[in-house]
Amino acid sequence: MEKFSDKVLSYLNKNKDKEFYIYCLVDTSNDEEEIFYIGKGKGNRVFNHEKAAFNKKLELLLESEDKTEDLKINKIRAIKAEGFPIKKVILKFLHKKE
Repeated sequence: MEKFSDKVLSYLNKNKDKEFYIYCLVDTSNDEEEIFYIGKGKGNRVFNHEKAAFNKKLELLLESEDKTEDLKINKIRAIKAEGFPIKKVILKFLHKKE
């Protein structure tokens, strides 16, 4: 899955109490699936990290001054190079002000 369906996005946009969410990215390359990133987003944000790992323009947009972004992008590339998917999990929906 590369993005939420239009139906899911429409639901999220209409339900402002579910507009934002906390999500995690999970390394599936070993038996003990391991969370390697937790973020807050809305819309299709949860999918952007994996896209950025293989798209230089997106990677540049997501870069930060600290090296956290580079570490995450490199982790995604390594997992995918081994032939494993990146598992994306929505942990919690947030009210806009949270």
